[in-house]
Amino acid sequence: LQQVAAAVSYLHSNDIVHGDLTANNILIDVTCTVYVADHRMLTMCSELAGTSYIRGNVRWAAPELFEVPENEDPLPPPKPASDIYSFGCIMLQVRRIRRL
Repeated sequence: LQQVAAAVSYLHSNDIVHGDLTANNILIDVTCTVYVADHRMLTMCSELAGTSYIRGNVRWAAPELFEVPENEDPLPPPKPASDIYSFGCIMLQVRRIRRL
């Protein structure tokens, strides 16, 4: 988890928001080095007229990303706080796995 936190901190210090931080985007090699990936780039999304969608996994999405705009404005983009919320969800998932 420390390596993931360091990676997210590095992204944020360079004004980059991951926006889709999930356990599926955390890769660990044989030397236990952690890599934070972005599988969103592999996914093609299409938007239907009059509908909205949240890219990524909603299980790890911050609550503010679910706010529905009253007009036709697009959904708000993820912010650094969204990544922190997602990281908290990952920490809870790791804690649950360790209990098993």
